[in-house]
Amino acid sequence: MSLSAQAKFLRLLQEHEFHRLGGTRTLKANIRVVAATNRDLRASVERGTFREDLFYRLQVFDIQIAPLRERRADILPLSEAFLQDIGKSFGRPPGGLTADAREAMLRYDWPGNVRELHNAHVRRFYARAASSMRSNSPFTAAAARLSSPSAI
Repeated sequence: MSLSAQAKFLRLLQEHEFHRLGGTRTLKANIRVVAATNRDLRASVERGTFREDLFYRLQVFDIQIAPLRERRADILPLSEAFLQDIGKSFGRPPGGLTADAREAMLRYDWPGNVRELHNAHVRRFYARAASSMRSNSPFTAAAARLSSPSAI
């Protein structure tokens, strides 16, 4: 986020006011913010790329969460929840995970953390849906491009 955008965001947090893009009126907002990042904001403050006042305004309650590779016990429960959600969003049964898939998931380091885990399941769902369609379907070709060697 640019320093200019950070200043505007800080004003919104402190004064509860903002201007719409191209607008001339000051508008009021009653908001609460939950912010998350995978960046070291303290280091960004020291480098001058993140405003110190915004850092302290956001730092009301700090929660540190270890990367997924350090909490492997969460991989399978998260996977089950993702499969349920993905199944609901596609209006199809979620399917299950084979023992081999479970073992592979637990061995993998998941450098993209929870987002990568979720996307792997979405990719798997598309590939599974595509395999039940005709091989010359455009959807089948798109799903084939989505799969990767590390896909589950």
